[in-house]
Amino acid sequence: MNVREAAAYLGIARKTLYKWKRQAVRNQGYLIFQGRAVRFRYRQTGVVGQGRILFEQQWLDELKRAMEGESPTRRQPARPSFSNINVPLGIPSR
Repeated sequence: MNVREAAAYLGIARKTLYKWKRQAVRNQGYLIFQGRAVRFRYRQTGVVGQGRILFEQQWLDELKRAMEGESPTRRQPARPSFSNINVPLGIPSR
């Protein structure tokens, strides 16, 4: 998918997509949305990168989910386990 189609799919301006590309280059290829790092994946056609920029549909879907604020499923924090304690933890009863 080219830049025009990708920008329309995401509901943003083409200029914004190019701006994000520049930011991702500075951040080792990642964009940050609400604390979530999203890898900026694209292909550039032509000799020495002088051609068109193309995006994969799968990456655009991942980026759209990040823009909407969906976060990956979070695990519940595990209760700490102490190997040397053999009684149930909690407030002692009197």
